[in-house]
Amino acid sequence: MAISYREENFVVIELGSHTTRATIDTTDINRLPTVAIRTRAGVLKQDISALPVSSDSEIVEKQNGIHANDMPDKDEAPEASVKAEEGDEEYMDANDEQEGSELNYVFGSALDTAEEGTVTQTVDIICGGFVSDWDVMSAFLRHIITKELGVRISSNFSPILFSVPPLWPKTDLESLTQIAFEELNAPSILIVEQPLLAMYGNNAATGLVVDFGHSATTVTAILDSAIQWSCIA
Repeated sequence: MAISYREENFVVIELGSHTTRATIDTTDINRLPTVAIRTRAGVLKQDISALPVSSDSEIVEKQNGIHANDMPDKDEAPEASVKAEEGDEEYMDANDEQEGSELNYVFGSALDTAEEGTVTQTVDIICGGFVSDWDVMSAFLRHIITKELGVRISSNFSPILFSVPPLWPKTDLESLTQIAFEELNAPSILIVEQPLLAMYGNNAATGLVVDFGHSATTVTAILDSAIQWSCIA
């Protein structure tokens, strides 16, 4: 059975070396992107004092497993199970906001206004047209989807179109696909090279696309909607 999606849920993300643009709702194809964010991340300084510290006795108990005193009574088990089910939605809401490596980075306006000393270094996520760190890219895309576009990861019904540079190898496309399905919970995705989309935008199928990027300039020949990979410069 075919699955249909509503156009107001469609997400488009254009990944650039300097700026990444994104939008949701493609019912009006002439509408400009609603999000324009610098493709850069700030690495947050970790507060070691805030991390939980376990005593030697606690470590020994964890290694030995759960003690009998920690086991719930049989009468209490069903109630605990019900409470866990009731708390699933709250857990998923919290999971939408912060998860994994996203806690270690800051993006966009938060990076520009970060207090001195809180950011140890800045990282250009795309350098020379290629991704420099996929862990940072994963956190960056999650930030765009949840914070900028307001999509809930736990109930994501938004297909995503990724506009990517033309020289990305197959391994990078596979990494992007993995992030989309496993980290963003996307129902479906489409990855298209930027020169091809530029050609479609001009209602043409054959031509030469010159992209003056922030860190690289590419010239792509397209013949009958097919990129001529041997002619990319």
